[in-house]
Amino acid sequence: MDYLHTALAPCFGDNSPECVRMLDKDLQVAAFAATKEISKLSPDQRSWEAIVSAFTTNPLLEEMDDSTVYIADNLIKENINFFKFDGSPDKAVVTEVMTWFKKLVRDEDVVRATPIDIRQLARIVAQTGAGIDWQNIITVVHNKEKHSKKVLDVGVLRYPDISHPYLKVYRIQLEAWSSCERIGPCQRDSNGISGAYNCRKYKPRDDVIRRLKPEVLEMAAKAGEAFLLS
Repeated sequence: MDYLHTALAPCFGDNSPECVRMLDKDLQVAAFAATKEISKLSPDQRSWEAIVSAFTTNPLLEEMDDSTVYIADNLIKENINFFKFDGSPDKAVVTEVMTWFKKLVRDEDVVRATPIDIRQLARIVAQTGAGIDWQNIITVVHNKEKHSKKVLDVGVLRYPDISHPYLKVYRIQLEAWSSCERIGPCQRDSNGISGAYNCRKYKPRDDVIRRLKPEVLEMAAKAGEAFLLS
């Protein structure tokens, strides 16, 4: 269906045994707390809002200052042939789409982890305009049509490692669209991509973790370590 949807996928950095065991116990506990919260939600309940609410209200996790990010942007082309191609897309198309995507996300760690095929995205954008009834639209004095298609909607939980000592949960949404507007003899065609990026970061709530009983702390830390190594 040319549409990739995942409510929440796990993402690991360097989870080699030596690096995982070097993590602070607090981070191992945070990994355990996050995993436990997600397990409470069935797959169909793992909306962005539910995930954020679960993490925000967990006593072992604390949202980092100024970590909330929301960015929305569009890549618009008046030339509807820009995204069209035979075989592989033009290098200029790939470069511009990738540059736009990096501007939307602004996090190289996320860009590397996101399963996006720029060639596939360009093809979907080009095909989105195919559903417009061009013959019908040119027979009227004023008409406007817009067609859109979801391309990507993924949520990701990035677990901590040595270089990223925090939990990061983010969501990326991409939608391809095509629009045609005709007023009298003038016709305006355009198509493009609309994107939205949400991100929040969480760290261990140290003051709460320190009050855990030693045996509970050890259990949670070992469970978090075992998950990161799995």
